[in-house]
Amino acid sequence: FIAVHGNNLEAFLDRWDEQSEKLFLKSSDAASGIQLLTIHKAKGLEFPVVLYPFAETNIYNEKDAKTWFAAPQNTSGFDEVLINFNNEVANFGEEGAILHAERRKTLELDNLNLLYVTMTRAVEQLYIFSEKPTTVKDSPSNFAQFFVEYLKKKQLWSDEESKYQFGNTLKKEPQKTILQAVTPKYINTSLTTTKLKIVTKEALLWDTEKEAAILSGNLFHDTMAEIYYEDDAKAVLSEKKSHSIARRF
Repeated sequence: FIAVHGNNLEAFLDRWDEQSEKLFLKSSDAASGIQLLTIHKAKGLEFPVVLYPFAETNIYNEKDAKTWFAAPQNTSGFDEVLINFNNEVANFGEEGAILHAERRKTLELDNLNLLYVTMTRAVEQLYIFSEKPTTVKDSPSNFAQFFVEYLKKKQLWSDEESKYQFGNTLKKEPQKTILQAVTPKYINTSLTTTKLKIVTKEALLWDTEKEAAILSGNLFHDTMAEIYYEDDAKAVLSEKKSHSIARRF
């Protein structure tokens, strides 16, 4: 930015407000490089080590949240109006209370899924950086409070402690796969010495009553398949008879 627009802090902050959602840092693909990703970009990927900073997301916070709400009768001429969504919506009668509760459940589910994605990207080590939260009144409302409640449940939380460690920090060595060649033993025997004969299934029926019955059945089936009406029978039978005479000669 300085190279193009000059060293102006106010201009940089204005540009950041306008372009922050589109800006990104190009990361290296080298094995020793560090990739800077959003949680959404990291979904489906895995890394040996993951650093998760600023882990204090408010699960109920929305930026410029709006919602449609039933308009009071005989006031605006519309069935619904677009209003700002905040905690005050819960005070707008029964409909407002239901809308507020459902919206909070949706936000809670979405953000907890986001937290799940974050904490399952690391293969070997995961480092979480979070501020010490304020006291939880009713239930956790941000990630930092969830972490504290987890530590309390494990009976590990201490107001004086600022660092907690779980598991083993040693690097996992990849398992080596040992391939061993196996040569199968084949039996190669001449047919003349074993007096074996290979014949087809049809050959077993040659010149037998069973073969004659099968041929008759097939001929009957093919003949009936060509007869749709009573008047067709004479012509079809005549054709089959002529073909049978021709094959004899």
